[in-house]
Amino acid sequence: MSEYRIFQAQILAKDPVTPRQYSVIEIPNGQKIVGVQLGSALKDQSAPLLGSLVLVLQLDVYQSYILMVIREPYAFVSANNQYRG
Repeated sequence: MSEYRIFQAQILAKDPVTPRQYSVIEIPNGQKIVGVQLGSALKDQSAPLLGSLVLVLQLDVYQSYILMVIREPYAFVSANNQYRG
């Protein structure tokens, strides 16, 4: 299998044309990655919010997937007590 890497990122924007595709910025390196797909395991769940911290699997330059949502934005968590941890 080819090289891959897993890293934390923050969602910057949702692609207005392609559903389930996002732009993210890698934490802490600050590298912007465009065209990150929401993984198949998460497609039945609600889409992550802008500003969410996520775990990303990058298989190569062209294939990146969101594996899990680590944390929703602070404003969302503070406004919704049931998600406060």
